[in-house]
Amino acid sequence: MVNGIEEGSLKDRFCEHCEIGKSHRRPSKIPIRAVSALLECLHINVYGLIEKSILGNRYMMMITDQHSKMIWVFFAKDKKGFIEMFEAWLIAREHECAHRYNNERLQRIRLDRGREI
Repeated sequence: MVNGIEEGSLKDRFCEHCEIGKSHRRPSKIPIRAVSALLECLHINVYGLIEKSILGNRYMMMITDQHSKMIWVFFAKDKKGFIEMFEAWLIAREHECAHRYNNERLQRIRLDRGREI
């Protein structure tokens, strides 16, 4: 439970198109393998076309590192900007891993089978 949010109050927050678009999908039959290093497997989800934010953003990309469970969220006005955002983010993370950890590099990306990017 989250303080200040009533149970079931978020149910109507998703637009009809988002619900219909993902309702026909079956769960993936490919099991999630265990990982032992940072950046070994990233999960990427892109959400949109959502209600325009104060800054005019209508899309959201969420990157989750399977090993560390860290989550990064990016916002954009259109989907075209996510590729450049991801490339810049990946260069920064690999550079950070080279200096702090065992020089881990990206090995796998797992998408939600969407056609967003």
